[in-house]
Amino acid sequence: MTRMSTPDDDYEHLPRDERARLLFITTESGPRPLTSAALRERVRAWPVTSTTPPAAADLLRTARAMTTLGTVHYDLFTAAVAWSLLAVEAAFNVLYPTEAKRSPSLGEHVKRARADGLLDERWAEQLKAATQLRDGFAHPRAETRMLPAMTLPLVEASHQVVAALFPEAPASPEL
Repeated sequence: MTRMSTPDDDYEHLPRDERARLLFITTESGPRPLTSAALRERVRAWPVTSTTPPAAADLLRTARAMTTLGTVHYDLFTAAVAWSLLAVEAAFNVLYPTEAKRSPSLGEHVKRARADGLLDERWAEQLKAATQLRDGFAHPRAETRMLPAMTLPLVEASHQVVAALFPEAPASPEL
């Protein structure tokens, strides 16, 4: 499994959102103030395989960038979650192509992938909840705000799901 890059721009020179100044993040090196550098360290570990469809990979890359920029513009944490869920949907659309005018919903894709044995019960249940969240983003009735503590596991889970749907190709045996 390869690790995809995230923008290496140093966002520390940009003014930080006041809400981000009050938060900390747990990293491999211990708790740190929530900064774009600390977030970059975290998101670099999220998996993207070499077989990930380009559209999903682009959406995941953007979700990682928005996650790291959340310290500058707090609402980007929410946008990162939305984009990562779009990446999951894009991956399913490649996995299950259709000629129909209307693509299956994320919920329909999850049911099919569960029936096909591609998702275990835990992932299916988590994606069922994610479908409701994604539908709330697509058809808002109220403002949705995601805290970093909610954003990080959701965006990471999106990366994990797409990587599970598109695992690394097995190495060809040498002749």
